[in-house]
Amino acid sequence: CISCPSPRLRQNGATTRWVLIAVVVVILLIAAWIIRGILMLTLASVILVVLFTTPIRFFMRHGVPRSLAPLLSLLCILLAAIVLVLAALPTLVQQFATLVTVIIPQGIQAIVEQWQSGAIVQQYPFLEFAETIDFDLSTLLNTLGVQLAQAAGQFGVSVLPVLGGVADTILSVLIMIFLSIYLVANPRMHQEGLIRLFPISYRHRVREIFARLDETLRGWLRATVISMALVGVATWAGLTV
Repeated sequence: CISCPSPRLRQNGATTRWVLIAVVVVILLIAAWIIRGILMLTLASVILVVLFTTPIRFFMRHGVPRSLAPLLSLLCILLAAIVLVLAALPTLVQQFATLVTVIIPQGIQAIVEQWQSGAIVQQYPFLEFAETIDFDLSTLLNTLGVQLAQAAGQFGVSVLPVLGGVADTILSVLIMIFLSIYLVANPRMHQEGLIRLFPISYRHRVREIFARLDETLRGWLRATVISMALVGVATWAGLTV
């Protein structure tokens, strides 16, 4: 057959096709790496949407209208967050105050007493040379505290990068929250819009994959919440004992 391509031409065509596919894959990977921050925020937003729509589906199964279910779900999530904060924050504040006002001063006093009694030198013989130096450990600690306080006053020069990181984190959280709200408003529309990017013959399969992804992600979230609850209860019981 004169019009049929030769084996060499077919081989060259296959090689060219695989080279083009490899180049496209590399470009897509580089693009994904460049926008990895946006992709992570999108993934976090999707997880929040799945978490947020779980109680919405629960309310809708029990006859709550679609327009009222998101509001009730939001109120339940906010109520749970407030309860957790109110339960944990007073204990954290109390423990931190105890650390600053009681434990740290007692620790410093214990170090001073052990130094004066010679227990520290007996435990660490290489500190024997310090006994020949005439100084008071408590005075040294107080002086060190004053110097640290003065250094903290000059810390503003290097605090801007920290503030920049905090601002970036807050902005990322706000973007994630607003993106989640945008997706929750009409999740079916966004899902169908994404499905329309695929050829018509593949759309049914894509819908099945999305349904399995949704079911798997919801199962993972339920298991994570149950695991967190069990760990919290077990930790509370152990510390109480």
